[in-house]
Formats: sequence, C-alpha cells, structure tokens
Amino acid sequence: MPLPPSPEPTAWSQLARRLPAGFQVARIAGVPIFVAPSWVASVAVIAVLGVPVVQQAVPGTSTTSAVTVAILLGVLLGVSVLAHELGHCVAARLVGSRVLGVRLYLLGGASELVGVPRTPRDEAVIAGAGPVVSAAVAGLCAIPAAAVDAGSVQWLLWYLLALANAVLAVFNVLPALPLDGGRVVRAAVWRLSGRRPAGTAVAVAGGFVVAGALAAASVVLLLTADGSALLGAIGLGTAAFVAVGAAGEFPRRIRPVDLPATGDAAAAAGIPQLTTTDRRVGSSRSPRPGRVPDDWLSLARPVVTMPAESPMHLAAGAGTSVLLTGTGGTSSGLLDHRVAAELAREQPTAPAAAGAEALEPDSVLLAADAAGDVAGRMGRSRASMFLVVDDDGRASGVLHRADLLLRSARDPR
Repeated sequence: MPLPPSPEPTAWSQLARRLPAGFQVARIAGVPIFVAPSWVASVAVIAVLGVPVVQQAVPGTSTTSAVTVAILLGVLLGVSVLAHELGHCVAARLVGSRVLGVRLYLLGGASELVGVPRTPRDEAVIAGAGPVVSAAVAGLCAIPAAAVDAGSVQWLLWYLLALANAVLAVFNVLPALPLDGGRVVRAAVWRLSGRRPAGTAVAVAGGFVVAGALAAASVVLLLTADGSALLGAIGLGTAAFVAVGAAGEFPRRIRPVDLPATGDAAAAAGIPQLTTTDRRVGSSRSPRPGRVPDDWLSLARPVVTMPAESPMHLAAGAGTSVLLTGTGGTSSGLLDHRVAAELAREQPTAPAAAGAEALEPDSVLLAADAAGDVAGRMGRSRASMFLVVDDDGRASGVLHRADLLLRSARDPR
C-alpha cells in the first residue's frame, strides 16, 4: 500500500522516499527491516490500553502478567504488519519491481519500492498481496484460537491476533487510495482507460468518500454515551489518515528544467540540449542522459538531509546536495541550489521545500544499478538531479545530469 510516507496503517511506497528514521533490526530475504522510534511508542500505547482488557478477559491475571501479555500483543501486532508488508515486497519482486525495505512506525508500516508498477496487472498484484497475507494470517491464528480453552491467555492472544489481521485485511481492501483497495481500483480503471492518472483520480475520490464516511460514523460514536468515545477518536484519526493519504496521491508538478542550465559548469562548457520524444511520458520532450559510464557512481555528489521546513538560507548554504525530508523521514525533494539561492536573498526564512525539485519514480537510482539501467531511467525523466540510495535504502549521493553531460563532452567514448 504507498511510501509519501503514506499516513495509513500500512503502505507501500512507489518511490524511494525513506531515509530511515529509525534503526535496522533485521534483513529478511535481503529486505532490510527498519523500526522507527514511534513503533516502540505504539507498543507502549498498546500495553497501557491492553492491560485492563487482559484482566477483564482473563479474570485472575496479575498486573505483571497482564502487562507482559499486552506488550507481547503489541509486538505480535507489529509482526502482523510486517507480514502484510512483506507480502507487498514478495509480489513486487515477482513482477520485477525493486524493493528497498520495510519500515515499521507508529501503529503501521510501509514497504518501500523504487518506481511505479509498469502495468495495471503489476499494480493490482502488488496491492492485493498485502491483504491476502493478512487474511491468511488471520485464518492461521483462528485455528489455535478455536482449539484452546476460551478465557485463557493463549486464547486471548490468538483471538486478538486473528481479529486484528482480519480487520487489517478488510480495511485495506476498501476502494480508496492510499489503501490497497484503492490501488486495485486504480489498476482496473488504468486497464479500462489506458490512463493511470484516470485511475488515480477515481481512487482518490474513493479515498475522500471513505474518509468522510469514517468521520461521520466516528462523530456518531463520540456523541453516544455508551463508552464508545475511544473508538470514535480512533475512527476520526483513521479518517484523517485516509484523507491526507488520498490528497498525497495527487501527482506533484515537476518543474520543467532547462537542462543545459542546470549547472554553471555545463552552461560554460556550451553543452547542447539533447532531447527526444519519449512516448512513456506523453508528448513532453525528455533530455537524453548522454553516455552513462560504468563508473557513474563516482560522479554522484555527497548529500545531506535537512527537514523540508528548514529556513531557505540554511539549506542554500549547505554547500552540497540537500535531500529535504518531511514527517517520518519521507522525502520532499532535492534542493535546487540555483532556485534556493535566489529565494534565500528574497525570502531567507521561507521553507526550503519551496526551492525543491520533486522526486519522481525514475529519479531514484540504486547504487548497484548498471549503467544501462541508469541511462534508461534518465532517458524517461525530465529531472536534473537523481537521488542515489544504497542497498539499505539510505541516501548515498545525488547524480546531477549536468555532471554526466560534462563527462560525456570531455570523454565522448
């Protein structure tokens, strides 16, 4: 379900948006697993809320045992979310998409992939895999829940895990972006219309409808006097997550770039603009990358990470490439130093995000990419800068198109 980060219980991100705000705890089948500090907080919240539930469901349970069971439940719920996300990752690999990793955060998680699905079928397969895994986990947990004595601690754990995974599966198949069901809707409309943006528009509309319905139901719960206030508050929070996530699915406008002028050195060298028609990006004309050498990674400039709301004058004075990040470590874009320098003179305290060039699916490169893969991505993109990430999904540099053009001009072979 999608990385910006998507503010939803689980998400699969279509860009390498994460610069991990957390620590790596494992690597499963080559996929790095990161845990954000907020996930630890979510376990604590579940423990606090779960203790009275455990003591009520299993009479005679001591406070110490109830706390232990509640903490274990919180951890196992995190494992359930991880299983959901790994379902996305496995499906993504099966259809040829690249997986950067999984990040667990407050009451949720995100699978981080590079690039958008190439076909409607690929999108539907990746999106549907998460709920399928959650439904399977729910079924597996229901078997021992039915086999042990009702009212025991074991029964409670299995029952709650089955219930949580069932809710996770059902909620995520709702026809609303940013949920998995919304991505399936997008894939269906994309298949019928031949236009992915049309599918996005329909699924985003579904997101706002679902968010509105959740909000209305939550308000009703808040106004009742039967102890449903907590459930109503959770519903309002979920509605907000869906609405914000749906709004975030609208494609950001990529500022057209006059590529020969992306760097003073390139302009001084008199490098001509090379353009070609790329039918995969419509009628726009995308600049060719020039010859990409095998050692292209050596041309990447160092990168630092700064919050997107940082003052413009600080970002402009960083002295190196800057990746701007938003809430939860999600990327807002790469700082365009020429634009930032101009804005810093006029509006020094404006947010640095105003001077950013947005990331698009093909403007993210893996450090292990072959030269041919890099050339293909650059040929499909109008970006002037490309974020390079390492095998663990961390930003390791920024490749500027102007630097590559300079290299091609100096060493044509």
